[in-house]
This record gives sequence, structure tokens and C-alpha cells, in this order.
Amino acid sequence: SLLSIKKKTVWSPVTNIFHGLAQEKPSQKHLLRTTKIIMSFQYPSLLSPIMEYPFTFVQFISATAVAFIAGYFLAKATVEKTSSENSISGYPIINRSASEHKMVLVVRTDLGMTKGKAAAQCAHAALANFKVMQKTNPEMLSEWEETGHAKITLKCDSEDQMLALRNQARTMGLCAMSIQDAGRTQIAAGSRTVLAIGPGPVKIINDITGHLKLY
Repeated sequence: SLLSIKKKTVWSPVTNIFHGLAQEKPSQKHLLRTTKIIMSFQYPSLLSPIMEYPFTFVQFISATAVAFIAGYFLAKATVEKTSSENSISGYPIINRSASEHKMVLVVRTDLGMTKGKAAAQCAHAALANFKVMQKTNPEMLSEWEETGHAKITLKCDSEDQMLALRNQARTMGLCAMSIQDAGRTQIAAGSRTVLAIGPGPVKIINDITGHLKLY
């Protein structure tokens, strides 16, 4: 019919434009051709089929509005899901309004451990405390994660000093776990190498370990 011919004549260039631009990398030739088509449009003739059929025009506007609203809420849901996934996968959003928490790792210097050995023992100690607090105090663990999960490495010079720090921390209600080495490499089996305290409120931990020097 005359109407279908008229619609095809008007809308075919527009369809071709969007089909080409939908490609991942439209060619320079297509972009140049698109520009020429847009510049050659006779806009009154382009809009005349729409204006001659107001019911179709209303449907077009309604569909556009629905698509816009759906896109807005879909994008918002995607952002919220990404934030949630980041938090679960170990990349929490930092909440500076929460009270500051930290964990300290106290390394014995009298054992003569290499830096690599000490680093491995610190990892064991931090993981041990994390697992315990997942069961005993998940709320405080979350506070620590939300404020940047700070970890400070300190040093002590004897097992007696390490045990005294552990007992004091436990008296204050903090998680405190010491690691005993298996003795396969550098040091004697059963030697206490690293003490992890916390995570817990910065002020309380400082009252226990504030006199120690950085490792």
C-alpha cells in the first residue's frame, strides 16, 4: 500500500543508521555515510507519518518512557549488586563513620627468623584470629573490615613477653592467638613465633601494645 511504501521510504535510512552504529567498531566509511544521510533528511517528511497517525505517536512516546524508567532502575540495581559483590569478595566499601579498629601482629625477634619466614608466620596468625572471630564476634570483624582492616606489625624480644601480651589482651576481651611453628625449616618445633591481637578498637589495643616498636 501507499502507507507501507511511505513508511519504508522514510524509516529505512534510520534503520540502517542504527544497525551500523550497533556494531562494536563501526567503520569510517559507515560513519561518513551516516553523516550524509542525516544531513539529507527532510525533517517534515520524516515526522509526517508520525503526526498523521497520533495513536501510533502516543504509543511511541509511551514505549520510550517505559524504556527510560526500566533502564534507570536496572542500572541502579546493577550498581547495588556490584557494591554487594565487592563487599562479599573481599573488597568492602570503606565506612569512615564507624569507629576505628585494627589488628596487631607481634613478631619475636629473638628467634632470628628471616623476613620471609616472619611474613609467613604473620599470615598464619592473622588467619587464625580471623577464623576465630568469624564465630565469636562477627560484628567486630565487620567493623574492622569497614574501616580498612588495618594490620600493624610490632616486635617483642622473648616468649615470656609474648605470653604476657596474649594474657593481657584476653583479659580485655580481645581475640589473641599465638602461632607455634612446626619446626621444618629455621627454628625449633613448638616455638611461638607471632602473636595476633584483634581486630579490636584502636584505643584498647594501643593500651596493650602501645609501648612496642614497629617490626
